[in-house]
Amino acid sequence: MLALNLEVVRKIGLARAFLGLAQVAARSANDFNLYVATNHMQDAVEIFLFAVAEHIGVGLKERSAFDGYFEQINLKTGKELPFRSRLNALNKTRVSSKHYGVQPERREVQGFLVVVGEFFEEICSDLLNVDLSQISLVQLISNERVRNAMSNANDAFLHGRYKEVLIESRKAFYQEFEISYDVSSFIGEKDSQRWTGFCCAAPRYARSGDYIGKNVKEPTDFIVLDHSKIDADLAKCGLSHTTFWNVWRLTPALFLLKDSDKWIVRHEAQVFSEDGIRERAEYVLHATIDLCLSAQRNREATRIGPYATWTIRLREAGVSLYEKADKKSMSQPLPGGMTEIPALFWVNGLDGGIYWNVALLEPFRLGFVSNDDVDK
Repeated sequence: MLALNLEVVRKIGLARAFLGLAQVAARSANDFNLYVATNHMQDAVEIFLFAVAEHIGVGLKERSAFDGYFEQINLKTGKELPFRSRLNALNKTRVSSKHYGVQPERREVQGFLVVVGEFFEEICSDLLNVDLSQISLVQLISNERVRNAMSNANDAFLHGRYKEVLIESRKAFYQEFEISYDVSSFIGEKDSQRWTGFCCAAPRYARSGDYIGKNVKEPTDFIVLDHSKIDADLAKCGLSHTTFWNVWRLTPALFLLKDSDKWIVRHEAQVFSEDGIRERAEYVLHATIDLCLSAQRNREATRIGPYATWTIRLREAGVSLYEKADKKSMSQPLPGGMTEIPALFWVNGLDGGIYWNVALLEPFRLGFVSNDDVDK
């Protein structure tokens, strides 16, 4: 069975959302909402049929007769879709209510809700080979940590644990967007930790023990965002600037203790206020999923060659490592005993000679070795 693609999952999610709206409307004592429930149910079924058709490779025409959708899908699969007559009855009730103002019967609406729910579940099991409850955009997230956090957030929302939704969504947001802004590794500024600076996106001024000593008052302060860089990256990747900062503001600040894998949560009264928390949690849940999937799609679209280095053999130990590709630049001897080192590239230098770019992690060294010091 083919895996569900992004658009199919989106359509099924939308169909479930419309069905949910229909269920809410049907519970209302106001008979006016019976019209609303009927039309939402019809929309849900139609969107669901388009999702099924896309998955099996059938191109349904939006303006074709409703019953024709069943006919085309049946022809492709070689089997009859269930509840066809009842769903056609739903369609007729919707036409009467929408175009002629005929109020649907409450008992009839309740019956249609049961049929639509069972239709979704049966089709998912038989044609899509997946349980309806398992179909979520969350499952399309490839990063396991991000996916698990969003799965926890989704489960928390379904069970009304809205504070947990905000925390788990921020964990996913943190893993996707904030983790590279962690400056905790610069405590003490050991020489061996300089290499971390090339992987850290925090502003340069924050990558120092002095900054940490003066400004980090509690663990979440170790995350130092570069707002201008983030805004530029969002624009470059086509991610919503407004959505990104909304999620950042509506969720609690976090910090991940790397050694213990323990999360520190800043319990902010404003973030966890009960006033409107359900609406905030619902917004955050869907917005974070969308942001994470958008970032993932951008990474998947980016092409880069494999990481590789040259291995060069030095003429002797302790040769000079120059700051620039120029023998007149500042230099220091390479640590004793090193006769073979990795180089990222070679290039014609500023003085016309050939130089190899060297980056060592232990001990940290970065610079250029003259080709004159390389064993030919």
